[in-house]
Amino acid sequence: MTNNDFTGKRYDEFPDFLTRIEQLRPDLSTAVIADWMPLVRADEGVSTVSDAVDLKHELDGYELGWAEADARVAALTVDVLTESNPDALFVYLGNPDETSHEHDSIGEEYRAAIELADRHVGQIVAAVKARVAFEGEDWLILCSTDHGRRLDGGHGGDSPQEMTTFVLASGGEAATAPTPSGAVIVDVAVTALMHLGVAIQSEWELDGRSLLAR
Repeated sequence: MTNNDFTGKRYDEFPDFLTRIEQLRPDLSTAVIADWMPLVRADEGVSTVSDAVDLKHELDGYELGWAEADARVAALTVDVLTESNPDALFVYLGNPDETSHEHDSIGEEYRAAIELADRHVGQIVAAVKARVAFEGEDWLILCSTDHGRRLDGGHGGDSPQEMTTFVLASGGEAATAPTPSGAVIVDVAVTALMHLGVAIQSEWELDGRSLLAR
């Protein structure tokens, strides 16, 4: 994918991982909290993340301002973790990406936005660990990004700078699993599904593999 046009989308055949969970394990509680609207809005009558997901918090970063929107995403996520019992969450923070675009660089402003996002992630992780039932739960936290970027802040091409991303994993099997080699972004959803005990079916035609499989 090299743009945000969503051309040729087939969400009915390849739904988001939360919808996969709801299809096979509707007893599990799912939630999405995001401030980039294309991730959650209905486009031509079809939502990127389906309405099968139990809870959706949709914020518009362009309207609120991205730093403020990310702060609200973090706060809403903390509320969900504190006041309910979610089994699977997808959380999106858009400020770093938009800051880099705004300043056409990966310089000081971009690094400051990453540091702010790091603090927001820290708030979320702290909320997980503060859960009353935490010691008896098996949390896996996965953190990744959808693309790299050029020195001018752009992305969407196939250069190594634009195609290289990271995946961080904490908790669950990540504590003892060997460091995987060749991790790619499509592995993230498969890793999350397998951690929750959702069996990957061949007819799904998923390209990813679990990053934590021994």
